[in-house]
Amino acid sequence: MEHLKYKAGQKWQLKTGAADEVDYVLVVAVDAHPSGEVLNIVIARTHALDGMPYLLAPISLQSLEPALDKLLESDVDVTEHLLSYEEWKIKAQKGRAGFFKVGVAEVVKIILQVKDGA
Repeated sequence: MEHLKYKAGQKWQLKTGAADEVDYVLVVAVDAHPSGEVLNIVIARTHALDGMPYLLAPISLQSLEPALDKLLESDVDVTEHLLSYEEWKIKAQKGRAGFFKVGVAEVVKIILQVKDGA
């Protein structure tokens, strides 16, 4: 499913203060969910987050949209992220994976806490 405004391959700058450690987000896929649309995004920055160059995260449109500021590019190749997305989608369809309903900064914090075993 593609949203009219948000599509795979879009690279977005976030509003100042939305998530200062993030340089941009890249839309990998847009999916329908009973509670609204889910965007699978790459959260990236020039300097790796705890050694991770990017984070792949499914997030609700309602949580992400207020942080988006400016469309930087509209046709970025997302091929390298599709396998991870497909793995998430299969698990989500079986009820074994969900998506974030919090802002981008909180998503980064949660993922890094899980990675560090907190």
